[in-house]
Amino acid sequence: MEEFQKQFGLYLKQMRRERNLSQEDLAAATGLTKQYISTVERGLSRPGIDTLYKFANGFGVTVSDLFRFEYEAGNLQELKQRVVEAVNATEDSATPETLYTKILNVFIRGQK
Repeated sequence: MEEFQKQFGLYLKQMRRERNLSQEDLAAATGLTKQYISTVERGLSRPGIDTLYKFANGFGVTVSDLFRFEYEAGNLQELKQRVVEAVNATEDSATPETLYTKILNVFIRGQK
């Protein structure tokens, strides 16, 4: 299990508990199943972009707020370096959408 996935899942669980939501409540707010939410919280699944928006809407936050644990964990320098590497590896003719996807992949998958 990737450490990033595990930390992301724990952070989602923390956000849910801070809002006094059960997995059932969050499922109703997001349109996701309780089982899927459980697998994400345990770090066993990587949510895609559409699912991240569902989580963000369910919590009433932005997608970037879902990744605050990176900053809270003191990983800002590492995160910055991974984003810079991902952007630098992109072709000069890359569209904003391509850059966005690369940066999001750094957050979600830890890819460069």
